[in-house]
Amino acid sequence: MFDFEFHIAHEVDNPTHIFFYKPINIGVNTLKVKILDNFDIDFDKSYQLYLNMGGSNFSFITKPLKKSSNNEVELLVQESRIELRKYPRLKTEHLNVKVFVRTLEGILADISLGGCKLKFNSPIPSSFFEKGAKAKLSMAIPGIENLVDLSAYIVNVNPKEHAVSFAFETKDNKVLTTYKTISDLLKGKGKEILS
Repeated sequence: MFDFEFHIAHEVDNPTHIFFYKPINIGVNTLKVKILDNFDIDFDKSYQLYLNMGGSNFSFITKPLKKSSNNEVELLVQESRIELRKYPRLKTEHLNVKVFVRTLEGILADISLGGCKLKFNSPIPSSFFEKGAKAKLSMAIPGIENLVDLSAYIVNVNPKEHAVSFAFETKDNKVLTTYKTISDLLKGKGKEILS
């Protein structure tokens, strides 16, 4: 579906309406992008695009100006800002997605294309305190029959909150599909989902 040189964007008023794009041209007040999926741009809506340039992460609030037949869209930049994160995180705790890691069962607290955060009901064993250790995350996503396994590295452990943050080992089709599936589950929930 993608060659994984892509960026993420969403409607400003509905962050579950996401699409993936490749930047074509970055002007002073405009962006030209190629949409990589079948997302239908609505010219009455504003979109937030996330972009990494020169090692810095930015987001742009934009309004579509024109669309060509080959899925290229020119957007007017209305606002821009520096972001700490490369990808937006979706809050997922209320979905109750169970995740199994080693001997623990937790709940998916948030997810992005770069990683996720899990919360556990019990204290976190000392084996989780090794930053950079590799782990297999097995997610029980509602509506999917089999567990979804993702490889990740431990990046942060918060023993007081019983929480562990992970960075996905690779940004591959399985991560992309998992992110889109969870985003689709969040549609219609009526809760603030960006953290």
